[in-house]
Amino acid sequence: MSIESPLPLEEIKSAVFIRIKSLGDTVLFTPVLANFKRACPWARLSVVVDKGSAAVLADNPEIDEIIISPTGGAPARFLRYVIALRRQRCDLAMDFHGGPRGAIASLLSGARYRVGSHESGHSFAYNIRVPRVREVLNTKTSMIHTVAKNLAPLIMIGVPITSTATSVYVGAKERESLQAKLHSAGVMDDERLFLIHVGATKKRKEYPPEKLAAVLTGYVEKGSMRPVVIGSKDDAARWASIVTGIGAKARERLVSTVGHLTVPEVKAICERGSVFLGPDSGIMHIADSLGARCVALFGKTELRLWHPWQSTHIVMRPCTEVNCRSTCDHYRTREGCLALISEDAVLEAVLELEPL
Repeated sequence: MSIESPLPLEEIKSAVFIRIKSLGDTVLFTPVLANFKRACPWARLSVVVDKGSAAVLADNPEIDEIIISPTGGAPARFLRYVIALRRQRCDLAMDFHGGPRGAIASLLSGARYRVGSHESGHSFAYNIRVPRVREVLNTKTSMIHTVAKNLAPLIMIGVPITSTATSVYVGAKERESLQAKLHSAGVMDDERLFLIHVGATKKRKEYPPEKLAAVLTGYVEKGSMRPVVIGSKDDAARWASIVTGIGAKARERLVSTVGHLTVPEVKAICERGSVFLGPDSGIMHIADSLGARCVALFGKTELRLWHPWQSTHIVMRPCTEVNCRSTCDHYRTREGCLALISEDAVLEAVLELEPL
């Protein structure tokens, strides 16, 4: 089924949007929420996400309920999930994921209108199928930023797009807990923060440790912001390998929060950050959404789909290919093309974005 005219939005009393995936995907999905609620302020809106991404949407005033998509085979957990979906009594289900879990959630919702991509291998789950994004947006290019891709289904069903801004919200409790942790580390409230994200979900996205150490050493000599290192517990070993290469003076100035912040507290520190340095990651998109100026290190990732969306930013991308591929000389090296970015170039970019 396809639609020749927009849906009767006035009939949508309850909707569920399915955005199962990573932190970054969830951040870049938030313009969908704002535009839908502006068009249908009367509608109850639920969002299905993975547990690890739920904190990104916490405190978002557009959302009435967050439903966690279960993983694993626990029957009781899946039953609770089904009950949570069915009790929404949805008129509209929109799948922004396109995988099997998204399709199943669409069917389980029992919604009258089930919207999903016709290119999905699970298009049987939808009775309204979205054509190719470039057809909806009336463009010839297939390299369309993820924010625009997410908005295309809304456009097709007749929701006016009044804003493309991403929105990440920070709760007062997280601000307070972050402030306490920074105070204990000697960081004052009036200090501007330079945030360095040392980890990445994939090794190919990591800047070589010795190069990052050189950047941090050089920054302390030339910059004025307080450098604060962020990362998860999984990044602890990588940070340990980096810190050994940092000069003694820089180590005294640096504050490490690696492994010590929750995702809500990461949102709070990104809200405080003036400049962010890190790889293409969900944390980068959180920082970008909250107004930090970003120096983004891109390797084997399609830049046009994932670049920082709205902040002032500099993208460091050494590969001459639009999408780094196996034909590149450096593709199979341990460091990949990120090793081609010089420490001096990264430091210069950070200093260029430093507020006066």
